[in-house]
Amino acid sequence: MWDTGGGGAVVRMTPADLCTLADQLMVVSQEVTEGWLTAEPAMSSVSGTAAGDTAHGGLLVSAHTDAVAAAGVAVGRLAAVLEQDMDDLYVTALDLETTDGSAAGRFGG
Repeated sequence: MWDTGGGGAVVRMTPADLCTLADQLMVVSQEVTEGWLTAEPAMSSVSGTAAGDTAHGGLLVSAHTDAVAAAGVAVGRLAAVLEQDMDDLYVTALDLETTDGSAAGRFGG
């Protein structure tokens, strides 16, 4: 929830909100990975003669192969970042829940 009253924007998140966001990050990470695993074989199966018999056709195919490999690394890193963010959100939700419980115990809430 966004609260713009007072001196500016304030974000109020509950532990459940953070867990929901973490769950969504996991789904996105899986979708990114699955999308790449579906698309990559077609992009990788370019024959060495796909660029014809031009003088630099082999270099074009080689550059394409290198680009596909680099894209695979990038997708893997993106999925890893999304999963780390998911883990961090779960830890934050647990910390928030623990802190709220401790404060409620101290202040009789």
